Order: sequence, then structure tokens, then C-alpha cells
Amino acid sequence: MVKNFKCFCPFLTIIVIICLILIISTPVFAEDEIVEDEIVEDEIAEDEIEEAKRNLVCVVVKNATGDILGWSAGFVIGVEEPYEYVITNWRAVNPEMYDLNRVDVFILVPPDDMVPARVYHQLEGSDIAILKIDPEHLLYEFIPLELGHRDLAETGETVYALGFPDIDPDTDNDNDEFQASHFLNKVSLKGILNEITTWDGIDIYKTDAAVSSGNSGGPLVNERGQVLGINSYALLEEAEINGAVQIDYLVDFLSRRNIPFVSADDAVLDDDNEEEEEEEANILLIGGIGAGLLGLVAIIITMVMGSRKRRKPSVEKPAVAQVAAVPQASKPPAESPPAPWDRTLAAPGLKDRRKETAPDIQPGKKETKPLLKGIAGSFAGETIEFVEGQIVIGRDPRLAQLIYPQNNTDISRKHCTIRFDEKTYKFILEDYSSNGTFLSPNQRLEAGKQYYINSGDRFYLANPIEVFEVKLEIL
Repeated sequence: MVKNFKCFCPFLTIIVIICLILIISTPVFAEDEIVEDEIVEDEIAEDEIEEAKRNLVCVVVKNATGDILGWSAGFVIGVEEPYEYVITNWRAVNPEMYDLNRVDVFILVPPDDMVPARVYHQLEGSDIAILKIDPEHLLYEFIPLELGHRDLAETGETVYALGFPDIDPDTDNDNDEFQASHFLNKVSLKGILNEITTWDGIDIYKTDAAVSSGNSGGPLVNERGQVLGINSYALLEEAEINGAVQIDYLVDFLSRRNIPFVSADDAVLDDDNEEEEEEEANILLIGGIGAGLLGLVAIIITMVMGSRKRRKPSVEKPAVAQVAAVPQASKPPAESPPAPWDRTLAAPGLKDRRKETAPDIQPGKKETKPLLKGIAGSFAGETIEFVEGQIVIGRDPRLAQLIYPQNNTDISRKHCTIRFDEKTYKFILEDYSSNGTFLSPNQRLEAGKQYYINSGDRFYLANPIEVFEVKLEIL
């Protein structure tokens, strides 16, 4: 009995140590996770604000002869393409502000596209105007902002007033100069939400983020890029405060008219579900590690006890022969494989490839299927089929078909699109990201510009870790 107890002592000690490690490590893991979450949140905030700025448009007001009377910031709303509504200040598009009976309203889209629009509805009391774009000029390639509500706003939190505060105020300049100044001065002005209050019967947010005529009509967003209010410099300047009308006025109107928009509540619910899933996964991981270690100890105990039962008792201790250890043959180091994108990066530049007028596979001769293959990174080894001739890659499940996790901040919400051109049997690659899409380390795609690439060419997102290859499969 004593001998058996002595035999079990080491294993009992191992079990106790494992249990203590699991108990101690749980809060440590949680603490590390909190620090990591804070870093990730800061990076996500910066990325979200940059993407929110891309949603801005400039609302331009002209008279009947085409002279520019004024302008304001605005932002696109909707759920999916094409987009037909833009939000701005009512005073910016109100003809009475210019002593006229009517004015012409345009949405300035980069680089030089003046899209006609009209005032669909005005909420005069809250200084909000809903513009509807001409049906023949609906907008694409925007990422509508999430509309929040008062319950999401907290005094003391960081907010950003988005717009164009540095546009040249001289309305006598020609359209080319005006547009150039617009696209060089898209700005996010950081501040603190100081107070949630009312002014002249209107619910507003007071903030020290500078609000001027250039960003009046633009969104006031939190660090998640969610719209809390609409900058209303014209409404609030008499009180000498910087502020924004609460977005609740607009959300209530859109809900009554059944106009679709992206709600921040849906995004918050998705995030909460993701956090709960992560917590459950961590608990299962720790429990699985503990169960695995305990199972390993049980196997070792079983093996030891079995060997002791098979061992015959001996009267004398036999001499123990010293066996020299046999040296193991050293395994030659494997050669480092080339980077997964080396073959493509060594290829000629984009301009040279565009000279290849003849496609790799002649149209009409064989039935083919376009594919996207993951070479390295999160989707390595996977083959993705095109949906209606294209694949959108990004972090936002509302915008992308190939979806990266939210904590991968190198990838934008809508990073890039790949389309297959049936006429040329080539692929069209377009970038919409903050960190870039690359054909090689020296060739970053210009945002919003189409690049034609051939079957077998490769590209990567943000850095050479996430590599893809386009492929045309013969059926």
C-alpha cells in the first residue's frame, strides 16, 4: 500500500500543478485580452474614421446661370447599391438663403462629377435636408455610415466633425478650382462631446470639435464611425457654440417613410454576439487544455501500472547494462520556399501586361469558370467562386462576400473587388482600402482605378501575408 502511494505521488503532484496553472492563468489571459482589446480598439477607431471620411460628399448650390452660390458637407445613406439619398443641412440648400425662388442642387463626386439632385424633404425645425439624386445618376462605391441615436452618446467621449472646413470661401472661383480645393481638404476635426442639451427647442450635442460652414451638414461621428448628429453651424452660430443636431430626428423620419438605412443597433448587436462567442471559445479552450492534460496524465498512469503488473519479481538486482545512446542522423535543413507571390512579382509591370491584347484563352472556344485562390494568409488553400461575376473582399459582411474578421484592421471594411470580364477573358482588380492592394511591393493600386490582370496573376492585401491568385479554369 505504501509503495503504491509512493508511486502515485508524482502523478498526483502533476495533476495539482496543472489545476493551479489553469486557475491562475484564467485571469492572466483575461487581463492580456483587455490590453489587447484596447490596442485593437484604437486601431479600429482610426480605420473607421478614415473610411467614414470617404463617405463624404460636397453639396453644391448653383443659380440658374450655373454660378456657385454656396456649398455644404453631406453624407450618403442607404443599405445597398445604388444609393439615392444624401443628408445635409436645410439652410445650405434653402433658396431663401440666397434671396431666390429656386436653386439647383448638385452632389460633387470625385474627381469632377456634378450629380444633379433635388430636395426630397426638409425638416426645417432641426435644419436637416434629405436630398434625392437624379434616377439616371445614382451613386455607387460608397459605404453608408451607421446611424446611431441618443442612447449611444456619452458626455466626455471623443467625437469627430467630418467635412470640408478649409474650402476656399471665394465663390467667384471657377468650378475647376472649387473642385480641387474640395478634394484636398476632406477633414475630420477631433473633439469631446461636452454636453447633451437643447437649444431653441432642438435636441443637440455641444462639442469642442470645430464646426464651420465648410463642415456644416456633415456627420458628427463617434470613434466607431457611427453618426450621432449632423453638424449645424448655421443653426447654432447665434449661440456661439459648436454643436450638432441629434441624428434621432433623421432616423425617425426615415423609419416613418420606410427609407432604408444602416442602423448602429444592428452593428452593436453583431459585436455583442461576437464578444460572447469569443468568451465561450476561450472557456472551451482552457477547459479543453485542462481535460487534455488530465487525460495525458491518466494515460501515463495506466501505462506505468500496466508495466508494473507485467514485470516479474526478482530475488537479486540484476546488473544494469549501460547502453550508449545511438546518435540520430541529423536532418538536413529544408530549403526555404520562395515567397508565395514571387512568381507574379517578377512579372512585368502593369503597363507591359496591358499590351498583351490576346487573352490567355480564346473566347468562345472552351467553357471556363473564373476562380480566386488563396495562396497565403487567412484563406490559404481555399478556392472561391465568383458571385455574379465578381468577388468583394473586406471586413464588413454587408459589403463583402469574402469576409475577414473584424480585428484584422489591416483589411478595410470594403478592401477591393475582383471582377471577370467575359469579353477579354481577363480579371479587373479595384482597390478601395486604407492600407492598399498590391501587384508587387513597388506597385500599389491607385484607389478606385481599374487594373486588368491575367489568369495566374497574383496580388496581396495591405502586406505580403494575404496573397491571392486569379485563375480561369477550363471546364
